[in-house]
Order: sequence, then structure tokens, then C-alpha cells
Amino acid sequence: MDTKYFEVDGSGRIHPIDFDTAIEGWRAGSGTVWMDVEGASVAEQRQLLGELGFDSENLDSIFEPGHAARVLPLEASVYFEIPLEIAKQTAEIKSLSFVCLDRLVVTLHDDPLPHVGSAAGHFATQIALRDPSTSALVCALLLWLSVEARRGSMDLRNKANRLATQMDSDADSVAIGDILELKRQTLALDAIIDERLPILDVLEAIDRPFFSFVRLRDEFRIAVSNTASTARRIDRLDRRTHDLQQRHDTHQQVKTNRRLGFLTIISAIFLPLTLLAGVYGMNFDNMPELHHELGYFVVLLAMALIGVGLFWWFRSRGWMN
Repeated sequence: MDTKYFEVDGSGRIHPIDFDTAIEGWRAGSGTVWMDVEGASVAEQRQLLGELGFDSENLDSIFEPGHAARVLPLEASVYFEIPLEIAKQTAEIKSLSFVCLDRLVVTLHDDPLPHVGSAAGHFATQIALRDPSTSALVCALLLWLSVEARRGSMDLRNKANRLATQMDSDADSVAIGDILELKRQTLALDAIIDERLPILDVLEAIDRPFFSFVRLRDEFRIAVSNTASTARRIDRLDRRTHDLQQRHDTHQQVKTNRRLGFLTIISAIFLPLTLLAGVYGMNFDNMPELHHELGYFVVLLAMALIGVGLFWWFRSRGWMN
């Protein structure tokens, strides 16, 4: 288990602190604390939340299996999960869990999340929260996640544009695997964003003394707007990816048809030659031309002239292109 601790000071800046300072400061009411817990087992998570005052009934609700996106507005806390990504191997949705209490936010996740460290650094050096409250911290994190999702959709859009440009210049250089990978990433992001929008709607409606976005409506609406904009971009990406796949399939079909057409022309050229070879391959005594002194060379010349003539005829009509 890897745990990081941050404190929101009076000016709204986030600073890393140690465990003892975080817990003592929170219990003394000095400020808002953010605890990020990575790779903890369910038993370790239950123990941690139990030490923070959660009873067994609430813990059973929080750790109920089979959920990747939900909101639980409990009596003295708010718990919600927001999907982050889909594992490539298992297709399992990985989520980030938020446990929100008065002046305390605990985030739980299984795997390392670059978003967490980058968010803390961004808040510490570039922006300040409107106030050192649970709501302001959660709103800032949701806004940061919406921006990261938007950047991810832009990366996919740029990848689609590169593939389209590459296909226009040299269609053979575009592998179907690249298109299918783009399609997989687009569908994965679509599944994540589709789950996030209802979560944001529910969170916006919650009004608790320690958890309310009424005073933070502008910032929260930006997070919602970013997520909705990402959803629309994903829809366009899905159509773009489908178009790329169709163009690739059409190009491959055209190549196959050209090869079949070329083979058909070659077969047509050799059909009369095969006929001549079949005729003079018959074993009959009464075939006068077989005894002609120049018969062999005459037949070879006739076959060559027929082959060259057919080739010229097909090429003059553009059938060889």
C-alpha cells in the first residue's frame, strides 16, 4: 500500500505532508486533508476508513462488489466512484473512489495514477482552490479529471487525423491493426465518459454542509461541460474510425479485384495457347502438319504472335492498369 498525504492551506494551495501531521491536523480541525491510497487491499481500506469513523454498515455499502460508477450519500460522508480507464487484458473498468468527509478527502485506487501526482503538482504551483474545503478539493479533482479526459480524446483525434492523412498519401502504409487499436481506445474512452456524466449529475444535486457545489457551480459546470464535450468528440471519433476502417477495407478490396483482373487477363492470353498445345498434343497419325519440316517453328511463332497480340489488345484498352 502506498499512501500520499496533502494539506490544503488557508490560501487554497495543496502541499504534501506526512501521516501524523495529516491526521492530527484533521482531527484538530486545522484544515482540509487529502489522502491518496494506492494498491491497498479491501481489508486495509476497511481498516483505514474504520479508523476515520466509518461503522461496519457503511463499510459494507462502500465495498459492495460489482460497481464501477456509483454515488452513496451517507449520513456524515459522501462516497462515489468514477471510472478512469479500461484494462486491456481483462476489459475491467478501473475506477477512482472518493470518500468525502468534513475537511477530509480520501481517494482509493488499485494501480498507479499519473493524474494524482500531476493534479497535486498543478494545484500547488499554478492554481489555488477557492477555499480550503472538501467541496472545493473534490471539485478541483473532478475538473482536473475532465481536462485529462478531454486531452485523451484530443490525442485520439490527432491519431485519427494522422491515419487519414497517411491513408490519403499511401493507403498501403496504414495497417488495419492501427485502425482497430484506435477503435478500441475510442470505445474504451466512450464507456468511461458515458459512466461519468450521470455521476456528475448526482453529485451536483447533493447539498450537505460539508459537501455542496452551490458556491462552486461555475467550476463544477466546467467539469460537466468538459465531460459532455468529450462525449461529443468521441461520437465524432467513432464515426471517423468507422470511415477509416471502411476506406481500408475498400482499398484492400480494390487491390484484390485488380489482382484477380490481372490473373484473368493472363488466363485469357494463355487460353488459345493452351488450345493449340492441346490440339498438337493429340496422338493421331493422320495429322499432315506434324510431318512438315518447319511445322514446329510455325506453331511456336503462331503461339507467340497470338500471345503478344492479345497482350497488346488488352493493354490498349487499359485492362492491364
